[in-house]
Amino acid sequence: MSRSKPEKYRPGDLDRTRGNLGELSKEEADRMASILGGEVGIEKTDDDLQQKYDKLKKTSSSNSHGGGPAPKKTASNNGKTAGRHTEKGKSSTPVYSGHYIRKKSPKKKLGYFDRIKIDRMAARPEHRVKTRSDVISTYFSFLIRKKDTVNPAFILEGESFYYSHIESLVNNLKSLLKQVNPGIFKNYINPYYRDLIKVLISWDLKEMNSNLSDLQKSPRNRDIRDCGNLCLIIYQPIVSISHIDIKHLYAAVDRLYKVLLVLYSEDPEELVSIKNRYLDINEKIKIVFKDIAFTCYPLLLKLTGTKFHYYREFMKKKRGTILEYLQIDENSLIHPPQSLQELGKKQYSLGHLRNRLEKERKEQLNKMKSDKKEHDEKKISDSLSFLEQLFPESGWARQQDFPDFYPYFHPLFKFPKGTELVASEDPLQQVIVLAAIIQDLLYGFRSISITSEFKDPIEKTADKWHLFIDDMIQKNYNKLLIEYCRNIEKGTDYTTSKFGQKLLTDIYWFKRKFILPYLKFKILYKSESIPLKAPKFHEQASKFNAALSGLMEEFDKSKDRQTVIENYDAPFHFEVRNITSYRLKKLLAKDNIAASNENLLRHTHMLVSVLDFLMNSENSPFYQTATEDIPIYRYDPIYQGKPLYSVTLIDTEALLKKY
Repeated sequence: MSRSKPEKYRPGDLDRTRGNLGELSKEEADRMASILGGEVGIEKTDDDLQQKYDKLKKTSSSNSHGGGPAPKKTASNNGKTAGRHTEKGKSSTPVYSGHYIRKKSPKKKLGYFDRIKIDRMAARPEHRVKTRSDVISTYFSFLIRKKDTVNPAFILEGESFYYSHIESLVNNLKSLLKQVNPGIFKNYINPYYRDLIKVLISWDLKEMNSNLSDLQKSPRNRDIRDCGNLCLIIYQPIVSISHIDIKHLYAAVDRLYKVLLVLYSEDPEELVSIKNRYLDINEKIKIVFKDIAFTCYPLLLKLTGTKFHYYREFMKKKRGTILEYLQIDENSLIHPPQSLQELGKKQYSLGHLRNRLEKERKEQLNKMKSDKKEHDEKKISDSLSFLEQLFPESGWARQQDFPDFYPYFHPLFKFPKGTELVASEDPLQQVIVLAAIIQDLLYGFRSISITSEFKDPIEKTADKWHLFIDDMIQKNYNKLLIEYCRNIEKGTDYTTSKFGQKLLTDIYWFKRKFILPYLKFKILYKSESIPLKAPKFHEQASKFNAALSGLMEEFDKSKDRQTVIENYDAPFHFEVRNITSYRLKKLLAKDNIAASNENLLRHTHMLVSVLDFLMNSENSPFYQTATEDIPIYRYDPIYQGKPLYSVTLIDTEALLKKY
């Protein structure tokens, strides 16, 4: 007769051990027994419970023979036999028979060996979801069941481990998308690629960062389920297109990149930035969809409660379970087309985009030219109107007719000898007069305290402005013009002679190099380079205009204007009053405008800007008449083109007293 199994365990020990081990097949149970060894035993009998059971058995036996009281109905058994509450013929409470029978868990638990396999995988260096000590605890989980914790390093190093790569992918792709307007994105990128791109930017970085930050506040002893939301955020975009070849993702981004290359073909610096973002995106796609998807998969494996599977097998065989856990509707998934060649029919070609952009650029350029022309015309009109008010009856109101300014302005400014020879039709006469008016106003700049970065260029230009008339005109241009005119007086054939053509060419070259850069003329003789080493006046005026524009723009935008022009509201001051400052003060008073440093700057800027336009714009009235049709010197037709040195002047001071 076989020996009975010894009662070695306390009541409930076997039930707890079975719970810790989880569901075991017969093969797993045999394998466990062979590994652990030891003597087979049963639980000890609880004496009190055994007495109650014997009494219940005795009562039940007597009732079955018709004796004894009938069982009482209680709230707990509702009239049914105590200790056997049945539902649809199934027992849900154990029938005691000397030891405990394990009650089934409402949710199927992972088997012991599956837990070991998963945790061993999760503890590998490439995953770091679990620690080695976690694996050891899992081996002994049949004795002591500990909390299923996550490796603190997976949380603490999360930013470099997975977050930064996803963030870089999303932000770089969003930056590229911002550079493409919705219309071009829709028409030149097919629907399939558009959908893939939308998935690539669908990570909720804010929520992901928030979850990770919360976990990092207390990273140790964290239950694996605490990472549920983080896992959800990481894997939703990955799994939603995991069935699609990664080459399609590269192709979608590549299409966007090629569209941007066309859009920014004329912006080399931006193209460098676009290329860098494009290369980074391609690198991150591989890291996220290959490396991170594999690295974090043990976390997803544990959270879905799935038996052990290697990565590819898990993603393929348990796809339904994964989709359900990640709350992804299978009907909403993107499906690749049967042929990528069909995609070309659903988007316009890049050649079409180039032609469209070229057309738009031409239209935009024409509009800009038209707008600039209108702006310039208004600016000239306003400036000329101001000049006409400043010097009434001078002729500035009809500037395009090239009135003779010399008789009006010479009494006021005393131009150097030879200036009287400059013909009224010659744009140079207007440049000289306007430069003289501006020079008068610049004397007042000495009392203005500019604290802006534009201080140096403005003050340096103001100090050297007088050199245009005193040096460039008086000592150089007028000298050439006087020589040319005197030689004409000696003989009318001088203009066609070798020396005459050479000198005339020198005069034209001088004007184009230093004053009128768009002057066109017929080269009559190969001239030597101009020996004068002086700043080009047309460039000087342009830079001065830019500095004044920058100063006034900064001044208008500044909340504290004194940080730009310290004494902007102080009355402008001239050490020696001149006719222009006197006329400006009188004109401002007439319109109840303060004669302040600010208004001196504004009106000077107005005149400098019109001078800049007249010299440096091809649309200027200065360049609308062929040079050959403009006389190079003042002459009297009666004397067969001989130079005219005497000019009848106007009593300008008497005229101005009326105003």
